Amino acid sequence: MIAASHSPSAVLIVPDAALRKFLIEVLTTVGFEVRAAVGGVDLDALTKRPPEAIVMHTPLSQATEIAALAKLACTVVLTTSPISVTAEDLGVFCIVPTPFDLEELEAQLKLCLASLPAMHRLPG
Repeated sequence: MIAASHSPSAVLIVPDAALRKFLIEVLTTVGFEVRAAVGGVDLDALTKRPPEAIVMHTPLSQATEIAALAKLACTVVLTTSPISVTAEDLGVFCIVPTPFDLEELEAQLKLCLASLPAMHRLPG
């Protein structure tokens, strides 16, 4: 359960405006403070104010960008790409194929957040 005293932050990187709007509503409803990255990702801004989670909808071919973001936070990748790599290969928490089940996405985000202390203890 998400503590009332601290709303975990999530950065949403979703190019499709309708999907972005939908996910902002859903993530806000379940207790996340959501920032949407529109028109590209500003790594400097993310570094200055790192979120606990990043949710991105992207082709897996952009693995370099994904890996750079994954170093900043627990990263969940939504993709329509055929999944030929593992989340571990990309250095992310999980890869969720789209179309996705909303309950599955919410469960993955909660698991991701629960794993954060352990992730921060890993040498990196």
